Amino acid sequence: MNEKALTVLDRYDLEIKDTYRTKGNYGCKTSKGKYILQEYNNSNDKMEIMKKLYDYMEENGLKSDYVIADTEGNFVSVSEDGYSYILKRWFDAEECNINNIKHICLGAEQLGRFHKLCEDMTDMFDGDKGFHPGENMEQSFERHNKEIIKIRNYIKKRKNKNYFEMSLQNVI
Repeated sequence: MNEKALTVLDRYDLEIKDTYRTKGNYGCKTSKGKYILQEYNNSNDKMEIMKKLYDYMEENGLKSDYVIADTEGNFVSVSEDGYSYILKRWFDAEECNINNIKHICLGAEQLGRFHKLCEDMTDMFDGDKGFHPGENMEQSFERHNKEIIKIRNYIKKRKNKNYFEMSLQNVI
């Protein structure tokens, strides 16, 4: 990312106090809180659908880094250098420490809340351009299991197995 990316910030109704680099993005401190500017390689239509999901999550008590529309109502903004960006609300949070049982339990609880919340919401996206409903998981697992069996049989038939193939044969 380069400094030209920051030109898109002029399109938002925000008073930018400070910007800083963070993990390949730009963080922004404003009078309304923290935001993050991220490069985005998809359509505005897709982001409109994602905004529906973010709003639904927020309305039902799950904190989200939801996307912000610019002054023209677009979620995707193109900078002077031709790259597309989105601006998302950001917040201070601690990363999950996988060695801390409390972090793991809290993460699992939040994931469960998310899944429960999204259980019956496909009708919310009916008719949305760009929305691709998920495939039948049972069929997907069957297909993947068949692929694994083919790989196992292929490795079994090979006479000169390399280290990876021998290791894989012990797993599948």
